[in-house]
Amino acid sequence: MRKRLSIQHKITLYYAVIMIIFTLLCEGAIIGGSQVLIRAKSQKTIMRAVQDSFDVITMQNDKVVVPEDFDYYFLGSILVVYDSNGERVTGQGPAVLMNEPLENARLRSFSTSTEQYLLYDLYREYNAPEGVWVRGFYSITKASEELSFLFSVVFVGLPVLIAFALLVGSIFAARALAPSQKMAAALREINSGKDLKKRLPIREPMDELDAVAASINEMLDRLEQAFIYEQQFSFNVSHELKTPLAVILSECEIALSETQDASQQEGYLQIQSQAKRILSMCNQLLELHKHVSDEGSLDLELFDLSVLFQSLIEDMSETASAADVTLIPEIQPDIMFRGDETLMIRLLSNLMENGIKYRREDVQSFVRVRLYKKDRAVYLEVSDNGIGIRKEDYESIFNRFYKVEKSRNSLSNSFGLGLALVKWITQAHGGTIHVESTFGQATTFRCVFPDAGSTQLTIPSQG
Repeated sequence: MRKRLSIQHKITLYYAVIMIIFTLLCEGAIIGGSQVLIRAKSQKTIMRAVQDSFDVITMQNDKVVVPEDFDYYFLGSILVVYDSNGERVTGQGPAVLMNEPLENARLRSFSTSTEQYLLYDLYREYNAPEGVWVRGFYSITKASEELSFLFSVVFVGLPVLIAFALLVGSIFAARALAPSQKMAAALREINSGKDLKKRLPIREPMDELDAVAASINEMLDRLEQAFIYEQQFSFNVSHELKTPLAVILSECEIALSETQDASQQEGYLQIQSQAKRILSMCNQLLELHKHVSDEGSLDLELFDLSVLFQSLIEDMSETASAADVTLIPEIQPDIMFRGDETLMIRLLSNLMENGIKYRREDVQSFVRVRLYKKDRAVYLEVSDNGIGIRKEDYESIFNRFYKVEKSRNSLSNSFGLGLALVKWITQAHGGTIHVESTFGQATTFRCVFPDAGSTQLTIPSQG
């Protein structure tokens, strides 16, 4: 898939293209205008040189007298003096043009094999019918060479101009987009769940981006209020249900001990089972609320994670054996970890319980627990050969109360809260969690934590 240009790169490119086109048009206009100006200047120069030469030329005894200090190369023009009969008196111009007929006050252009000339003749009568012709030659080629040098400078300087335009465009684009980049960074931090109270920066006076940021902040405020209300509602309901559920369970115990009727006992047992199920859900909700509330905090300490997990696997081996599931520990020894020991126990126990619950009956089920350290990170992998998870459910399984259809039908005591707590514990310890699964065959949960040297832990909000 082709990678798209960023907005900053697009703005830089557009700015550079516009600047280059504008500059080229300006340079074209300057060069074109320069050609016109050079020709006009050349014409004016040769005419002035010829006219001024008559100031020092005289007639004596019907003969043309040219002083010895006569400047034959005046104002860049080559001057040749003729008598009234058209005979050359003095001076030498380009040989191929010397025989051109004299034409009074007429400006003409001629080209040789190597140069282009302006030719201008002027006649002045002294003692009628005697007079003097002065012919001027002016090389346009030399003036054009100066223009060619200007062309060279333009084309050599064009890459420099492009680089400068790109640099300036990039600076302008970066400054213009800096607020949007800050907005994106703030949104990423909010989306990570580390700080749902964070809001997008707004500058004064406001521009279009600030207006967008203000609208997003209003939306985030409403979402935060809705989330707080949902959290508080779950907590209040769970807390209020615990007392009546305890009464129901107590009454069921009394009723079961007093009645001998089998059908009544079956009814009481069903009530007791459902009450215990609801009470379990309430306890999980209260525990989840305790950990993810703003008042929740981690009891950080440095401990041997390898020993802790090995001990927990041994403790759960009896539960696994009862379900005909084999636990396979692959624990790298002496992995020191800084975190909350109680929460890490809950994290692994939840993942192992998932593997045991969602086993398949047609195979010898196992749950493999791998703990190892690599590249300054601690990895925990819990794998099983159970029923698996569909790819479209990967993200949803970490949401509270979410259950895939198969688990909902097969396991009445699952509430969809365990993985939500697992994700929160992982993020609270600065880690990430990922799932890989082949539906109907196997599942692997992988948690990656910073090593024991990392102490910058942030309590994430649960959304």
